[in-house]
Amino acid sequence: MLACSALFLTACGDSGSSAGNGTYCRVSSTSTTVKVDAAYMGESYTSVATQVSDDVVTYHSVYGYATQAEADKACANFKEEASYWLDGSYKVACSGTQVTVDEHSEYMGLASEGLVEAEADFNEMCGMLQNMAD
Repeated sequence: MLACSALFLTACGDSGSSAGNGTYCRVSSTSTTVKVDAAYMGESYTSVATQVSDDVVTYHSVYGYATQAEADKACANFKEEASYWLDGSYKVACSGTQVTVDEHSEYMGLASEGLVEAEADFNEMCGMLQNMAD
């Protein structure tokens, strides 16, 4: 489902939270989407999970890195992960210090549960970020 490569892949409750040094995280949702927007130590992460049918949730995630070297390493790691998804449902694009990952996940009629799972994951990651920032 969600690829975790940055230290902070995080989210918070609907109201969001922030700490010093540019650390923040916010989760928002509608009936068909869940979005997280986070930053920690010069890096950023935004991901939108969208229910496109009863069976499918897509994820559009953008990872921002503080340096080109970090971005290049992450790009290589994400591309290696994509190589295992032979059906093409995991795509990676790298540009400058950003890596974009698009993922297509099937839930066999339970896509709404996939959104609930995504929101829970985002909120759990937010708690981890908050602990690191404190």
